[in-house]
Amino acid sequence: MSTLHKSIDGTTLEGGGGLVRAAITYSSLLNTPVRLHSIRANRPNVQGLQRGHSTAIKAMTYFTAASVEGNQPYSRDLDFTPHVGTAINDKQSPTGLEVTVEGSASIFLIAVLPYLLFSRLAAASFQFTPTMDVDEEIRLKIHAGMLVLNAPSAHYLRQVFLPTLDRIGITQQHLRFTSEYQQGWYNEGSSPINLPGKLVAVVKPLSNPIRGFVFGSRGGVRKIQVIAHAPNRALPEFKRILKAEFKEAILTEKYKVEIAFDFIEGIPENQYHLLLTATTTIPVSYLGEAIAIYLARACIRGLWKELRTGNSVDEHMEDILTIYQTMAIGFSSTITKDHDVQVEEFSEEHIALGPDGDVYDVDNSSIHRETTWWIAKHMAGVDLVEKTIDGRIRPGCVGVSTGKKMSPEEEMPQKTVI
Repeated sequence: MSTLHKSIDGTTLEGGGGLVRAAITYSSLLNTPVRLHSIRANRPNVQGLQRGHSTAIKAMTYFTAASVEGNQPYSRDLDFTPHVGTAINDKQSPTGLEVTVEGSASIFLIAVLPYLLFSRLAAASFQFTPTMDVDEEIRLKIHAGMLVLNAPSAHYLRQVFLPTLDRIGITQQHLRFTSEYQQGWYNEGSSPINLPGKLVAVVKPLSNPIRGFVFGSRGGVRKIQVIAHAPNRALPEFKRILKAEFKEAILTEKYKVEIAFDFIEGIPENQYHLLLTATTTIPVSYLGEAIAIYLARACIRGLWKELRTGNSVDEHMEDILTIYQTMAIGFSSTITKDHDVQVEEFSEEHIALGPDGDVYDVDNSSIHRETTWWIAKHMAGVDLVEKTIDGRIRPGCVGVSTGKKMSPEEEMPQKTVI
Protein backbone atom coordinates (compact mmCIF):
# COMPACT_ATOMS: atom_id res chain seq x y z
CA MET A 1 0.00 0.00 0.00
CA SER A 2 1.16 3.50 -0.77
CA THR A 3 1.70 5.55 2.38
CA LEU A 4 0.92 8.76 0.50
CA HIS A 5 -2.66 9.96 0.66
CA LYS A 6 -4.47 10.87 -2.52
CA SER A 7 -5.80 14.36 -1.92
CA ILE A 8 -9.28 15.35 -3.11
CA ASP A 9 -10.98 18.72 -2.99
CA GLY A 10 -14.57 17.99 -1.96
CA THR A 11 -15.89 20.85 -4.11
CA THR A 12 -14.62 19.31 -7.36
CA LEU A 13 -17.26 19.24 -10.12
CA GLU A 14 -20.51 17.86 -8.62
CA GLY A 15 -18.94 18.27 -5.20
CA GLY A 16 -21.46 16.11 -3.35
CA GLY A 17 -21.73 12.86 -1.47
CA GLY A 18 -21.13 10.82 -4.61
CA LEU A 19 -17.58 12.15 -4.80
CA VAL A 20 -16.97 11.10 -1.19
CA ARG A 21 -18.47 7.63 -1.60
CA ALA A 22 -16.53 6.92 -4.80
CA ALA A 23 -13.26 8.08 -3.23
CA ILE A 24 -13.72 5.70 -0.29
CA THR A 25 -14.60 2.80 -2.60
CA TYR A 26 -11.55 3.30 -4.81
CA SER A 27 -9.37 3.76 -1.75
CA SER A 28 -10.57 0.44 -0.33
CA LEU A 29 -10.21 -1.53 -3.57
CA LEU A 30 -6.86 -0.06 -4.66
CA ASN A 31 -5.39 -0.05 -1.13
CA THR A 32 -4.64 3.65 -1.38
CA PRO A 33 -5.18 6.12 1.49
CA VAL A 34 -7.28 9.17 0.65
CA ARG A 35 -7.64 12.58 2.23
CA LEU A 36 -10.68 14.73 1.42
CA HIS A 37 -10.97 18.39 2.32
CA SER A 38 -13.67 21.02 1.81
CA ILE A 39 -16.30 18.28 1.69
CA ARG A 40 -19.53 19.68 0.20
CA ALA A 41 -18.23 23.14 1.08
CA ASN A 42 -19.96 24.69 -1.93
CA ARG A 43 -23.43 23.49 -0.91
CA PRO A 44 -25.82 26.35 -0.11
CA ASN A 45 -27.37 24.95 3.06
CA VAL A 46 -25.82 22.20 5.19
CA GLN A 47 -22.18 21.57 4.32
CA GLY A 48 -19.78 18.77 5.21
CA LEU A 49 -20.65 15.10 5.64
CA GLN A 50 -24.31 14.23 6.08
CA ARG A 51 -25.40 11.42 8.37
CA GLY A 52 -25.98 9.08 5.43
CA HIS A 53 -22.44 9.69 4.15
CA SER A 54 -21.01 9.06 7.59
CA THR A 55 -22.92 5.77 7.88
CA ALA A 56 -21.55 4.53 4.54
CA ILE A 57 -18.00 5.47 5.57
CA LYS A 58 -18.48 3.67 8.88
CA ALA A 59 -19.59 0.54 7.00
CA MET A 60 -16.53 0.69 4.74
CA THR A 61 -14.36 1.17 7.81
CA TYR A 62 -15.93 -1.97 9.24
CA PHE A 63 -15.36 -4.03 6.09
CA THR A 64 -11.77 -2.83 5.49
CA ALA A 65 -10.48 -2.45 9.08
CA ALA A 66 -9.58 1.11 8.13
CA SER A 67 -8.10 3.94 10.14
CA VAL A 68 -10.37 6.98 9.85
CA GLU A 69 -10.24 10.55 11.07
CA GLY A 70 -13.04 13.06 10.65
CA ASN A 71 -15.99 10.75 10.07
CA GLN A 72 -18.75 12.63 11.83
CA PRO A 73 -21.71 14.64 10.56
CA TYR A 74 -20.85 18.09 9.14
CA SER A 75 -17.12 17.31 9.01
CA ARG A 76 -15.42 18.91 6.00
CA ASP A 77 -12.19 16.91 6.31
CA LEU A 78 -11.70 13.15 6.20
CA ASP A 79 -8.66 10.86 6.26
CA PHE A 80 -9.30 7.24 5.27
CA THR A 81 -6.56 4.57 5.33
CA PRO A 82 -7.87 1.08 4.48
CA HIS A 83 -6.61 -2.31 5.63
CA VAL A 84 -4.55 -1.24 8.63
CA GLY A 85 -6.41 -3.34 11.24
CA THR A 86 -6.16 -7.08 11.74
CA ALA A 87 -9.79 -8.00 12.29
CA ILE A 88 -13.30 -6.68 12.14
CA ASN A 89 -15.14 -6.02 15.39
CA ASP A 90 -15.68 -9.41 17.00
CA LYS A 91 -19.13 -8.39 18.25
CA GLN A 92 -20.65 -8.98 14.82
CA SER A 93 -19.98 -11.67 12.28
CA PRO A 94 -17.92 -10.48 9.31
CA THR A 95 -20.47 -12.18 7.06
CA GLY A 96 -23.24 -9.81 8.04
CA LEU A 97 -24.04 -6.19 8.75
CA GLU A 98 -27.25 -4.55 9.90
CA VAL A 99 -27.32 -0.81 9.48
CA THR A 100 -29.78 2.07 9.77
CA VAL A 101 -29.26 4.81 7.21
CA GLU A 102 -30.72 8.30 7.35
CA GLY A 103 -31.53 8.55 3.67
CA SER A 104 -31.63 6.09 0.78
CA ALA A 105 -31.07 2.34 1.10
CA SER A 106 -30.20 2.16 -2.60
CA ILE A 107 -27.49 4.83 -2.41
CA PHE A 108 -25.92 3.05 0.56
CA LEU A 109 -25.95 -0.32 -1.22
CA ILE A 110 -24.55 1.09 -4.46
CA ALA A 111 -21.73 2.68 -2.43
CA VAL A 112 -20.54 -0.42 -0.56
CA LEU A 113 -21.31 -3.06 -3.20
CA PRO A 114 -18.23 -2.70 -5.46
CA TYR A 115 -15.87 -3.35 -2.55
CA LEU A 116 -17.85 -6.37 -1.38
CA LEU A 117 -17.92 -7.84 -4.89
CA PHE A 118 -14.30 -7.16 -5.86
CA SER A 119 -12.61 -7.55 -2.44
CA ARG A 120 -11.21 -11.01 -3.14
CA LEU A 121 -9.79 -10.06 -6.53
CA ALA A 122 -8.53 -6.67 -5.39
CA ALA A 123 -6.73 -8.22 -2.40
CA ALA A 124 -4.61 -10.29 -4.77
CA SER A 125 -3.98 -7.43 -7.19
CA PHE A 126 -3.28 -4.64 -4.70
CA GLN A 127 -1.64 -6.53 -1.83
CA PHE A 128 -3.94 -6.47 1.15
CA THR A 129 -5.51 -9.11 3.38
CA PRO A 130 -9.32 -9.03 3.45
CA THR A 131 -10.77 -8.79 6.92
CA MET A 132 -13.73 -10.97 5.99
CA ASP A 133 -14.03 -14.48 4.63
CA VAL A 134 -14.20 -13.89 0.90
CA ASP A 135 -15.58 -17.40 0.36
CA GLU A 136 -18.68 -16.66 2.40
CA GLU A 137 -21.81 -14.72 1.54
CA ILE A 138 -22.24 -11.32 3.16
CA ARG A 139 -25.72 -10.41 4.33
CA LEU A 140 -26.60 -6.71 4.39
CA LYS A 141 -29.77 -5.69 6.21
CA ILE A 142 -30.43 -2.02 5.50
CA HIS A 143 -33.07 0.01 7.34
CA ALA A 144 -33.62 3.19 5.34
CA GLY A 145 -35.84 4.95 2.84
CA MET A 146 -36.81 2.95 -0.24
CA LEU A 147 -38.39 5.94 -2.01
CA VAL A 148 -36.14 8.96 -1.66
CA LEU A 149 -35.96 12.10 -3.78
CA ASN A 150 -32.96 12.10 -6.17
CA ALA A 151 -32.10 8.48 -5.41
CA PRO A 152 -32.85 5.19 -7.21
CA SER A 153 -35.79 3.36 -5.69
CA ALA A 154 -35.66 -0.23 -4.49
CA HIS A 155 -37.84 -1.06 -7.52
CA TYR A 156 -35.17 0.43 -9.78
CA LEU A 157 -32.58 -1.84 -8.16
CA ARG A 158 -34.66 -4.92 -8.93
CA GLN A 159 -35.81 -3.98 -12.43
CA VAL A 160 -32.78 -2.14 -13.82
CA PHE A 161 -29.70 -2.47 -11.61
CA LEU A 162 -29.74 -6.26 -11.06
CA PRO A 163 -30.48 -7.22 -14.71
CA THR A 164 -27.76 -4.85 -15.92
CA LEU A 165 -25.14 -6.31 -13.57
CA ASP A 166 -26.18 -9.74 -14.83
CA ARG A 167 -25.22 -8.61 -18.34
CA ILE A 168 -21.61 -8.07 -17.25
CA GLY A 169 -21.35 -11.39 -15.42
CA ILE A 170 -22.41 -10.41 -11.90
CA THR A 171 -25.31 -12.82 -11.52
CA GLN A 172 -27.68 -13.75 -8.71
CA GLN A 173 -24.97 -16.08 -7.46
CA HIS A 174 -23.12 -12.94 -6.36
CA LEU A 175 -25.96 -10.49 -5.64
CA ARG A 176 -29.57 -11.10 -4.77
CA PHE A 177 -32.32 -9.57 -2.64
CA THR A 178 -34.29 -11.60 -0.14
CA SER A 179 -38.03 -11.41 0.39
CA GLU A 180 -37.49 -9.44 3.63
CA TYR A 181 -38.61 -6.16 2.12
CA GLN A 182 -40.53 -3.32 3.71
CA GLN A 183 -41.45 -0.08 1.97
CA GLY A 184 -39.99 3.09 3.43
CA TRP A 185 -39.98 6.83 2.70
CA TYR A 186 -37.47 9.57 3.39
CA ASN A 187 -37.72 13.24 2.46
CA GLU A 188 -35.77 16.22 3.80
CA GLY A 189 -37.97 18.80 2.06
CA SER A 190 -40.51 21.24 3.44
CA SER A 191 -42.55 18.30 4.78
CA PRO A 192 -39.83 16.01 6.17
CA ILE A 193 -40.60 12.30 6.36
CA ASN A 194 -38.50 9.54 7.88
CA LEU A 195 -40.27 6.18 7.71
CA PRO A 196 -37.49 3.58 7.37
CA GLY A 197 -38.15 0.45 5.36
CA LYS A 198 -36.01 -2.65 5.06
CA LEU A 199 -33.92 -4.08 2.22
CA VAL A 200 -31.82 -7.24 2.59
CA ALA A 201 -29.09 -7.97 0.05
CA VAL A 202 -26.89 -11.07 -0.04
CA VAL A 203 -23.48 -10.55 -1.66
CA LYS A 204 -20.82 -13.14 -2.50
CA PRO A 205 -17.38 -11.79 -3.53
CA LEU A 206 -16.36 -12.53 -7.11
CA SER A 207 -13.83 -15.31 -7.56
CA ASN A 208 -13.18 -14.53 -11.22
CA PRO A 209 -12.48 -11.14 -12.80
CA ILE A 210 -14.98 -9.50 -15.10
CA ARG A 211 -13.91 -8.99 -18.67
CA GLY A 212 -14.29 -5.73 -20.49
CA PHE A 213 -17.85 -5.22 -21.68
CA VAL A 214 -19.28 -3.14 -24.50
CA PHE A 215 -23.03 -2.63 -24.56
CA GLY A 216 -24.71 -2.62 -27.93
CA SER A 217 -27.53 -0.30 -28.93
CA ARG A 218 -30.94 -1.23 -27.60
CA GLY A 219 -33.45 -3.32 -29.50
CA GLY A 220 -37.14 -2.60 -29.98
CA VAL A 221 -39.34 -1.89 -26.99
CA ARG A 222 -41.17 -5.03 -25.88
CA LYS A 223 -42.45 -4.16 -22.41
CA ILE A 224 -43.02 -1.10 -20.23
CA GLN A 225 -43.44 -1.62 -16.50
CA VAL A 226 -45.22 1.11 -14.54
CA ILE A 227 -44.90 1.20 -10.75
CA ALA A 228 -46.93 3.93 -9.08
CA HIS A 229 -47.22 4.93 -5.42
CA ALA A 230 -49.87 7.42 -4.33
CA PRO A 231 -51.86 8.27 -1.20
CA ASN A 232 -54.99 6.17 -0.79
CA ARG A 233 -57.29 9.14 -1.44
CA ALA A 234 -55.58 9.89 -4.77
CA LEU A 235 -54.84 6.38 -6.03
CA PRO A 236 -58.03 5.82 -8.09
CA GLU A 237 -57.54 9.05 -10.05
CA PHE A 238 -53.82 8.36 -10.43
CA LYS A 239 -54.67 4.96 -11.95
CA ARG A 240 -57.12 6.51 -14.39
CA ILE A 241 -54.68 9.19 -15.55
CA LEU A 242 -51.78 6.79 -16.02
CA LYS A 243 -53.77 4.25 -18.00
CA ALA A 244 -55.26 6.93 -20.23
CA GLU A 245 -51.89 8.57 -20.89
CA PHE A 246 -50.19 5.30 -21.77
CA LYS A 247 -53.03 4.21 -24.01
CA GLU A 248 -52.51 7.40 -26.00
CA ALA A 249 -48.70 7.42 -25.90
CA ILE A 250 -47.77 3.82 -26.73
CA LEU A 251 -48.67 2.08 -29.99
CA THR A 252 -49.25 -1.23 -28.23
CA GLU A 253 -51.15 -3.08 -30.96
CA LYS A 254 -48.91 -2.10 -33.87
CA TYR A 255 -45.65 -2.94 -32.10
CA LYS A 256 -46.87 -5.60 -29.62
CA VAL A 257 -45.68 -3.65 -26.60
CA GLU A 258 -46.83 -5.01 -23.25
CA ILE A 259 -47.69 -2.45 -20.57
CA ALA A 260 -47.83 -3.72 -16.99
CA PHE A 261 -49.13 -1.62 -14.12
CA ASP A 262 -48.42 -2.04 -10.42
CA PHE A 263 -50.29 0.41 -8.19
CA ILE A 264 -49.25 0.64 -4.54
CA GLU A 265 -50.91 2.63 -1.79
CA GLY A 266 -48.46 5.00 -0.12
CA ILE A 267 -48.62 5.78 3.58
CA PRO A 268 -47.56 9.47 3.51
CA GLU A 269 -50.41 11.76 2.47
CA ASN A 270 -48.32 14.00 0.22
CA GLN A 271 -45.86 11.60 -1.43
CA TYR A 272 -46.04 10.23 -4.97
CA HIS A 273 -43.60 8.01 -6.80
CA LEU A 274 -43.63 6.87 -10.41
CA LEU A 275 -41.11 4.53 -12.02
CA LEU A 276 -41.20 3.58 -15.69
CA THR A 277 -38.89 0.89 -17.00
CA ALA A 278 -38.60 -0.34 -20.56
CA THR A 279 -37.34 -3.76 -21.57
CA THR A 280 -36.21 -4.17 -25.17
CA THR A 281 -35.57 -7.06 -27.53
CA ILE A 282 -32.10 -8.37 -28.36
CA PRO A 283 -29.83 -6.87 -27.29
CA VAL A 284 -31.77 -6.78 -24.07
CA SER A 285 -31.66 -3.52 -22.18
CA TYR A 286 -33.28 -2.20 -19.05
CA LEU A 287 -34.00 1.51 -18.96
CA GLY A 288 -35.54 3.35 -16.05
CA GLU A 289 -36.71 6.90 -15.38
CA ALA A 290 -37.90 7.75 -11.87
CA ILE A 291 -39.48 11.10 -11.07
CA ALA A 292 -41.08 11.82 -7.67
CA ILE A 293 -44.20 13.91 -7.18
CA TYR A 294 -44.75 14.61 -10.86
CA LEU A 295 -47.20 13.82 -13.62
CA ALA A 296 -47.43 10.87 -15.96
CA ARG A 297 -46.56 12.98 -18.99
CA ALA A 298 -43.22 14.02 -17.57
CA CYS A 299 -42.35 10.38 -16.94
CA ILE A 300 -43.47 9.29 -20.40
CA ARG A 301 -41.33 12.02 -21.95
CA GLY A 302 -38.38 11.12 -19.72
CA LEU A 303 -38.49 7.46 -20.75
CA TRP A 304 -38.94 8.42 -24.40
CA LYS A 305 -35.84 10.63 -24.25
CA GLU A 306 -33.81 7.80 -22.72
CA LEU A 307 -34.94 5.46 -25.51
CA ARG A 308 -34.03 8.05 -28.14
CA THR A 309 -30.37 7.86 -27.17
CA GLY A 310 -30.30 4.31 -28.52
CA ASN A 311 -28.27 3.24 -25.51
CA SER A 312 -29.19 0.14 -23.54
CA VAL A 313 -28.62 1.76 -20.14
CA ASP A 314 -30.09 4.98 -18.77
CA GLU A 315 -27.91 7.84 -17.57
CA HIS A 316 -28.19 6.81 -13.91
CA MET A 317 -27.00 3.26 -14.61
CA GLU A 318 -24.26 4.66 -16.83
CA ASP A 319 -22.84 6.55 -13.84
CA ILE A 320 -23.15 3.54 -11.53
CA LEU A 321 -21.25 1.31 -13.97
CA THR A 322 -18.17 3.57 -14.14
CA ILE A 323 -16.44 1.81 -11.25
CA TYR A 324 -17.25 -1.61 -12.76
CA GLN A 325 -15.62 -0.52 -16.01
CA THR A 326 -12.62 0.67 -14.00
CA MET A 327 -12.25 -2.69 -12.24
CA ALA A 328 -12.63 -4.79 -15.40
CA ILE A 329 -9.96 -6.34 -17.59
CA GLY A 330 -9.75 -4.64 -20.97
CA PHE A 331 -11.85 -1.93 -22.60
CA SER A 332 -15.44 -1.34 -21.48
CA SER A 333 -18.13 1.03 -22.70
CA THR A 334 -21.81 1.34 -21.91
CA ILE A 335 -22.96 4.02 -24.36
CA THR A 336 -22.54 5.22 -27.92
CA LYS A 337 -21.62 8.83 -28.60
CA ASP A 338 -24.02 11.13 -30.47
CA HIS A 339 -26.45 8.34 -31.30
CA ASP A 340 -30.09 9.32 -31.87
CA VAL A 341 -32.79 6.86 -32.87
CA GLN A 342 -36.52 7.00 -33.40
CA VAL A 343 -38.82 5.42 -30.84
CA GLU A 344 -41.41 3.99 -33.19
CA GLU A 345 -43.41 2.37 -30.41
CA PHE A 346 -44.29 5.79 -28.95
CA SER A 347 -46.87 8.02 -30.64
CA GLU A 348 -45.50 11.48 -31.33
CA GLU A 349 -49.09 12.70 -31.39
CA HIS A 350 -49.09 12.40 -27.62
CA ILE A 351 -48.90 15.84 -26.05
CA ALA A 352 -45.71 15.06 -24.12
CA LEU A 353 -43.90 13.91 -27.27
CA GLY A 354 -45.05 16.55 -29.75
CA PRO A 355 -43.54 19.91 -30.74
CA ASP A 356 -44.49 21.51 -27.43
CA GLY A 357 -43.58 18.51 -25.31
CA ASP A 358 -40.56 20.23 -23.81
CA VAL A 359 -42.87 21.81 -21.22
CA TYR A 360 -42.84 18.36 -19.60
CA ASP A 361 -39.06 18.17 -19.45
CA VAL A 362 -37.67 17.70 -15.98
CA ASP A 363 -34.45 19.52 -15.21
CA ASN A 364 -32.34 16.61 -14.01
CA SER A 365 -29.15 17.86 -15.61
CA SER A 366 -26.04 17.26 -13.56
CA ILE A 367 -22.31 16.77 -13.86
CA HIS A 368 -22.37 13.36 -12.21
CA ARG A 369 -20.90 11.76 -15.35
CA GLU A 370 -17.92 14.11 -15.37
CA THR A 371 -17.49 13.56 -11.65
CA THR A 372 -17.49 9.76 -11.86
CA TRP A 373 -14.84 9.79 -14.57
CA TRP A 374 -12.78 12.44 -12.79
CA ILE A 375 -12.59 10.37 -9.61
CA ALA A 376 -11.78 7.22 -11.62
CA LYS A 377 -8.86 9.07 -13.21
CA HIS A 378 -7.69 10.62 -9.94
CA MET A 379 -7.85 7.44 -7.86
CA ALA A 380 -7.28 4.63 -10.37
CA GLY A 381 -5.42 6.42 -13.16
CA VAL A 382 -7.86 5.36 -15.87
CA ASP A 383 -8.67 7.70 -18.73
CA LEU A 384 -12.00 8.20 -20.44
CA VAL A 385 -11.17 7.38 -24.05
CA GLU A 386 -13.12 6.82 -27.25
CA LYS A 387 -12.89 3.74 -29.44
CA THR A 388 -14.63 3.00 -32.71
CA ILE A 389 -16.31 -0.40 -32.52
CA ASP A 390 -18.69 -1.67 -35.19
CA GLY A 391 -18.55 1.76 -36.81
CA ARG A 392 -19.71 3.65 -33.72
CA ILE A 393 -17.76 5.88 -31.36
CA ARG A 394 -17.89 4.47 -27.84
CA PRO A 395 -16.61 6.36 -24.78
CA GLY A 396 -15.15 4.11 -22.09
CA CYS A 397 -11.96 3.04 -20.40
CA VAL A 398 -9.39 0.27 -20.11
CA GLY A 399 -9.78 -1.08 -16.60
CA VAL A 400 -7.12 -1.72 -13.97
CA SER A 401 -7.44 -5.50 -14.46
CA THR A 402 -8.61 -6.44 -10.99
CA GLY A 403 -7.83 -10.14 -10.60
CA LYS A 404 -5.72 -12.38 -12.77
CA LYS A 405 -4.24 -11.11 -16.02
CA MET A 406 -5.63 -12.21 -19.35
CA SER A 407 -3.83 -12.52 -22.65
CA PRO A 408 -4.04 -9.55 -25.05
CA GLU A 409 -6.43 -11.56 -27.23
CA GLU A 410 -8.84 -11.89 -24.32
CA GLU A 411 -8.71 -8.27 -23.24
CA MET A 412 -11.00 -6.94 -25.96
CA PRO A 413 -14.56 -8.24 -25.72
CA GLN A 414 -15.26 -10.93 -28.30
CA LYS A 415 -18.62 -9.40 -29.11
CA THR A 416 -20.15 -5.97 -28.86
CA VAL A 417 -23.72 -6.81 -28.01
CA ILE A 418 -24.24 -7.99 -24.44
